[in-house]
Order: sequence, then C-alpha cells, then structure tokens
Amino acid sequence: MAQLQSAKAFNLLLAVQQALEFHRQGQLPQAEKLYSDVLAVRPDYFEALHMLGLVKLDRGDLAGALRMMSAALQARPKSPDVLLNYGIVLNALGRFEEALATFDQVLSIKKRSVEAYNNRGTVLEKLNRDEEALESFQRALAIKSSPDALYNQGSVLRKLGRHADALKSFERALAIKPDYAKAHNNRGTALESLDRTEEALASYDRALAIAPEFVEAFNNRGNALQKLGRHEDALAGYGCALAINPAHAEVLYNRGNALASLGRHQEALASCAQALAVSPNYVNAHWNEALLRLRLGDYAGGLKKYEWRWKRGEGLKKKRNFTQSLWLGETPVAGKTILLHAEQGFGDTIQFVRYATLLARHGAQVILEVQPPLKSLLSQIGDGIRVIGSGEAIPNFDLHCPLMSLALAFRTELATIPAGVPYLAAPIDRLEAWRIACRRGRPCASVSCGRAVPPTPTTATVRSRSRACCRCSIRPVLHSSVCKRNGAAATRKC
Repeated sequence: MAQLQSAKAFNLLLAVQQALEFHRQGQLPQAEKLYSDVLAVRPDYFEALHMLGLVKLDRGDLAGALRMMSAALQARPKSPDVLLNYGIVLNALGRFEEALATFDQVLSIKKRSVEAYNNRGTVLEKLNRDEEALESFQRALAIKSSPDALYNQGSVLRKLGRHADALKSFERALAIKPDYAKAHNNRGTALESLDRTEEALASYDRALAIAPEFVEAFNNRGNALQKLGRHEDALAGYGCALAINPAHAEVLYNRGNALASLGRHQEALASCAQALAVSPNYVNAHWNEALLRLRLGDYAGGLKKYEWRWKRGEGLKKKRNFTQSLWLGETPVAGKTILLHAEQGFGDTIQFVRYATLLARHGAQVILEVQPPLKSLLSQIGDGIRVIGSGEAIPNFDLHCPLMSLALAFRTELATIPAGVPYLAAPIDRLEAWRIACRRGRPCASVSCGRAVPPTPTTATVRSRSRACCRCSIRPVLHSSVCKRNGAAATRKC
C-alpha cells in the first residue's frame, strides 16, 4: 500500500514537471490537460491549481483562472506569488478595488515586490488615481529598473501631460529591452506630443519592425502621417491595421478622418458607420458623422448628430446644467421666456444669434447670454431680446437652448437658413470713434478674425494664421461700417 502511494506521488510529481515544461514552451493545451489530470487525482495539489490558473489566464479564460487561483489560496492563503496572480486576474476582470487590495496584501508579506508595485500602479491608473500610480511605479523602480515599470511610468507621465519625462522613461525601458515594441510605440506618442512627428514616425516603424502585426502602432503611424499631410500614406497604413483586425473602431474612425481630408466624404461617412457598428457609443465617431453629414448637405441627420458634442471633452466642460427644460423645438415658445447661451467662439455666436429674432417672432421673450466683448455689438439685434454678458446675473426663464442647437430646434434645411441681412448694427458711439480714427490715418480697411497663433507654428498653423478678411466681405451682416478709401473716411450703409 505504501509503495502504491509512493508511485502515485512520483507520477503526480512527474506529470506536474512535464506540464511545466509544456507551459514554458507555450504549449498551453498540453499543459492544461496535464494539470487537469493531476487535479483529477488530487484536487488540492497546490502547484497544479496555481499553474492551471496561469494557463487559463494566458488562454483568456478569466473565470477559470479566478476559480483556480481561489482554490490555490485556500491551500496556501499567504502565498505572495498566488496572491499576485490572483490580483492580476481581478484586474483583468475589471474588479479594480479588489485587485488593489490584493496587491497591498502581497506588499504586506513581500515588501520589496517589484511586480506588486508595478501591478498596483496599473490598477491605480485605471482608477484615474494617476499621481498615486506614478508613486507606485517609482517605488518599483527604486527596487529594480524594470522595463515594464519604466514603460508604465512613461504611460502615466504622458497622461499627466509630462511628455518630456515620459519620453525619458520609454527610452530608459528601451535601453534595458531594445526589442520592446510597446515602448517604441509609446515613445512615438510622446514624441508626437512634443511636435517631433518625423521622429515619432521612425519610432512607430521600429515598433512594427519588431511586431509586424502591432495594430496600435499602425494606427499611431497613420495619425502621424496625417499630421504631416500624407493622407494617402496614412490611409494605406490604416488598411494594414484593418487587414489584421477589421473590427478596430479607432482605426476605422481615423481612416474616416484620412478619407475626409482627401475629400472622399461618402467613404469617410461609411468608415464612421463601421466604427459605430463596432462601438455604438464611440463619441468622436458620432461627432465626425455629424460634421460629414453637414458637409454633404444632410442637415437633418447632421444637426441631430451634432448634439453628441456634449459628450466630448470640451462639451462636457461647457454643458450648462439648468433645472429648466432644454428646448429643442418640441414645444411652443409663445409666452415663454427662453435663455439662449453662447457655447463656442465669437464667430459661432455671431452666426447663430440670427435665430434669436425667429424666437421673438414666435412670441418668446428672449434672454441672449453672450461673451462680454460681443454684448454691445449684439445689443440692438431686435425687439423682445435682452442681451446679457456671460457672468452676469441671469433673469428668470422657462426654457433654455445653447446657440449651436438652434439650427436643430428649428429643423433647419438649406432653404430655411435665416438669411435676412443685415442683422447686426454697430453702436453709434463706436461709429464716431472709428470715423475719428480713420481721419487720423489709422488703418481700418480690413478686419482681423480669430485669435493669435502662438510662436513656432507647425505647417498646419501657418496655413491658418492668415485670418484677415476685407471689410467688404462681412458688409452684408452689418448695418453700418466705416471704410477708408483714397485716404478719406466715408460712412457707408452696408
């Protein structure tokens, strides 16, 4: 009997050793079968439970991995290795708080565990606790210069906007592990953020030389090519990425951007639709669809989709959360007071205020909240419209609507765009000031639009720097202007 038990023990040990060898060689199905055979004979065999959990993790069976790791912990509750891998499984399952507690438990047992600090940092990053994540990676690196910890540190630094520091982290990781494709890729993103796009392109190329099916590197490379105005090359790169993963929403979205830049708007719209089929709540794809539809003259579809702007980064910051109802044209406004509020630039406000007069004609009392510098220009826009500057106390109102949503509220089509001009009037006192200025020889023959472009412009900003326009080109929207011709000031009705 004792000899039989000894033979069984020897066979189990041999089976586990053979399974480990399969595991090291990447032959996961064979390893899984042997670990399972061992556990069929002895269900509490610790090494088999732990290693089978790792095989299931590697094969993407997270539920099975969690079950095996939990069973291994029942056998040895304080094993730092099993606890570490248990935390990794919890992280993969999106159970971040539990994973964080597990990595902390590992560190209470094994205080200098680089892997625990590193994995703890990745969980903190997912919880948007970036500064704490950075500290965790720094603790890992104080113990040992791990390329993974350096890579993760760089990723958090990039998120925090510290792109130069992120670049240093990625380069330190590559000094230790030169064939680290993910580090080459993220090095490229850091270089792009530092406006070193050509160098970024070379970094993406290096990542792809190491990992030819690295979809994210193809995607980032395409984005860099677009920045350089090489849209056809970008399109080809996105095609390579989609040949590997046809259902990659971000690549489909960026492919749409490249097609739009090439003037191939219908194809761009189709690419947006493909991205949304994969990821129905992809905010930027909805936004791009709005712009493409508007460009193609589909006002009904485009204006409806344009409301997705409130889910984008800038829109989330600007959205006004009033207790009064948002008005988008569904209910009559006669006898109601409606607040219209500016949300974007001066030009957008000037364009869309013409809808305010339509509301007044429908019997609404209109409060028009605009950027303070525009208040005097818009103060005479029409009867029944009270103009206030943003930041001023807002009178009582019943409904509200952002200015840029008025086109949707009025179900605007090409033929119904408010086209009554002129609709703006310069204040009389300002007219006199401009007359005097022109008599003194100050130039007033053109209007500068937009905002100043910062120094060291890129190619794209050089093209957008010239934002001056002849005063005559905006004359239709103005009641009066002062033009200087042949050295004499003349007041003209425009």
